[in-house]
Amino acid sequence: MLYQNREKVDYLYFYGAGCGVESPQLRIRKVFEEIFTNCNIIIKEDTYAAVYAASRPNEKSIVCILGTGSNCTYYDGSEIEPVSYTHLTLPTTPY
Repeated sequence: MLYQNREKVDYLYFYGAGCGVESPQLRIRKVFEEIFTNCNIIIKEDTYAAVYAASRPNEKSIVCILGTGSNCTYYDGSEIEPVSYTHLTLPTTPY
């Protein structure tokens, strides 16, 4: 059904792990462009999907993804930026 209607799709948003850099974006875009020929394709890292799902527009928030790979992102209401922990001093704990 999707393939039969592929030319009717105007926008395709894809959020995936590792898609914050150009190489995976280009590979994924190539696949989508072969299928969706009349489409604007937006590819971003999965953090954007988490922010869009968990935050209201224009509302500042901190969003975390916990899994095999975990990250934390600050959303200022319009743009996202990774949270840097380099300025934090954390106590060491014994094993």
